[in-house]
Amino acid sequence: MAFTNGEDILKKKQSLTMHLIKKYMLETLKAGGLTIKRGMDSTSSSSSNMLTDYSRFTNHDSRSTSSSSSLPSDMSSSSSLSSLSVLAPPKVVASPKSLQIETSCHQAVQLFWATMESVLLMQDAVLGKMNMQEKIARIGQLLKSEAFHRALLACAVETVFVGNKIYHHLFPQSLKTFEVKPLVMFSVIDSFIGARPDLPNAFRNHLKWCEDCVVSDIAWQNAGPKQELFGVMNACLKVLPTGLLGGGGGKGSENSSSSSSSSSSSSSSSSSRTKPKLPKLLVDFLNKVQTLANKRIFQLATELGLETDTAVLDHIWTVFVSVLSTTYWLFQERHIDHIIVCCVYGVCKGHGKSILFHRIINAHQKITQQIKSSNADLLMLYQAGRCNLRAEINSECASDASGALKPRPSGWTRVTTSIIGFYNHVFLKQTKEMITNLVGNSEQVSIVRFQSGILGL
Repeated sequence: MAFTNGEDILKKKQSLTMHLIKKYMLETLKAGGLTIKRGMDSTSSSSSNMLTDYSRFTNHDSRSTSSSSSLPSDMSSSSSLSSLSVLAPPKVVASPKSLQIETSCHQAVQLFWATMESVLLMQDAVLGKMNMQEKIARIGQLLKSEAFHRALLACAVETVFVGNKIYHHLFPQSLKTFEVKPLVMFSVIDSFIGARPDLPNAFRNHLKWCEDCVVSDIAWQNAGPKQELFGVMNACLKVLPTGLLGGGGGKGSENSSSSSSSSSSSSSSSSSRTKPKLPKLLVDFLNKVQTLANKRIFQLATELGLETDTAVLDHIWTVFVSVLSTTYWLFQERHIDHIIVCCVYGVCKGHGKSILFHRIINAHQKITQQIKSSNADLLMLYQAGRCNLRAEINSECASDASGALKPRPSGWTRVTTSIIGFYNHVFLKQTKEMITNLVGNSEQVSIVRFQSGILGL
């Protein structure tokens, strides 16, 4: 399959790869305490000029894939790294550890190109008998995507560095180094795993942990026009009726109504004729959010002795799905566990259950301490990424969907509060009427059934 300007595309991609891997290597060396200070010339490096000699990477790239003729063999390391040659590299402490980091970066590039080829072949198979020109355009679009390239390289680095037991600059630092947007990372992780059927379970589990962190926390962070997730969700609100955004399709949920209100039947009937569709990426993301939330709710219910109370579970799930569908800006700069525990407390209080907030927090802490890993260093990494409900969180909240994308005013400073303060002053204002109607069996609210069995919990 021949691409127009294929040589130029791959030269640019190889140059980008060199740029990114050098940046990651330098930051990993710094994080490991293996750099002293920035020198005045490249000869100050004492570790085989690891920051300036990349001919080995280029030599590998020209022979690593079956389509080797498409990878340039005449690229010099100086041309691919010209954009980084303004400043001299820092001094590097020559040690077995610095050599291991250099070798790991080399291996990550090898894995990256091998996986890139597998992903493109998988895409070719998926497109099947599509018109050749259209197929070339589709695959070419993926090959040209810098965002995809960055995320795939991040996955390769995570895999190799975990395999080589180098843990001091892993996820989420790798996202920042490679400048990967959370939604892109979410979409590429599955592609990476699918393209590597030989990947051991330990590496798969690590990448899945990275995916869970993106879905439960990282994708909801930040504010302003560059907040990627809210930009996508806000755009979808313009074409879909309110209440459909997160209500259907998720594992463990049963949407008992396609409309948020029985009074909007004419609007629902009109929308059913046009049948607008959500982007697949957003559907997959929201399904994953609901899967994680379903699991966490059942875990909490079990710890609190509520696992057999179907009415309470249904109401908790209904409130959560409603927030995800209609007031999703409550998630902004928070973890999904913050929303879950507020749903649990609000519904339990509405049902007259004598369950204090501190008891829910203790139950959550017990659950999150059950993270398991045979690797002590990785276990520390995973534990550090847990949601700590005792830590202060952002006390501010946008009033609507568009407000989530407004830039921070000049001189803005963050105001924080406890999870209880967030519940009292923010969450309850948005959900009190729904909880009251649910507990009172009002017909104004459609119940979304909680089905933990689907998840095999």
